[in-house]
Amino acid sequence: AYISLGWFYKDRLRFLEAEQLFKKAIEIKPGKDAAYIELGRLYQSRGSLAGAEQALKKAVALNPNNSFTLNELGSLYSGQGRFAEAEQLFKQAIELDPGNALLYGRLALIYSEIGDQELFKEYAEKANRLRDEYYDFTTVKNYYRLKQILDQRKISLVCAQYPMRSIKPLKKIFEKEIGDSIVFVDNEGIFKGAVSKEGYQEYFVDMTGGNFGHCTSKGNQLLARNIASTILKEVFMKR
Repeated sequence: AYISLGWFYKDRLRFLEAEQLFKKAIEIKPGKDAAYIELGRLYQSRGSLAGAEQALKKAVALNPNNSFTLNELGSLYSGQGRFAEAEQLFKQAIELDPGNALLYGRLALIYSEIGDQELFKEYAEKANRLRDEYYDFTTVKNYYRLKQILDQRKISLVCAQYPMRSIKPLKKIFEKEIGDSIVFVDNEGIFKGAVSKEGYQEYFVDMTGGNFGHCTSKGNQLLARNIASTILKEVFMKR
């Protein structure tokens, strides 16, 4: 209950109250890793990297078989450029959760950052294969419902893929009914090109998605320009 209330406050940017609740949960169950994980994520979101590392390392010590925690600590290290430590943690997490595309994507990103193109290609391909095989039922259902609503109103559906990700899985959802009523925005090439020239940190603030994350202001501008240009080309210029 304390952790759930802490999530509530964290989502509303009431960080001090969230911190106090996570710490209260630790007092009640000091041998459980859950509250340490949330405390670490809270500290990380506030830029307190030392506090985040301390909390997440404690969570790993309490439950070394939790691939989620290994991933969180690995992401923290990767964001600081501590690639060797991050690599080890991601590999441990993969041993525990070998079907998790996110982990392969994060390893691929590390190898890209250190310039190991062979390993980058190997892990990026593994991540892409897993992504192509998995479709979240709720996401697919919501896409179809949204398209039905827009079709009734004679409005085009614009589907934008995540930065750095292939457009193919998104198109596969609608493979039986791709037509003029669906506009797909491919954000893979434009972001990969930008990242290869200026580095990951110029366009993303974290690694939430494995090989992408929440965008910086510069990343958001690139995303917005690419979506706007695709809509202009595929919708307005064809009328």
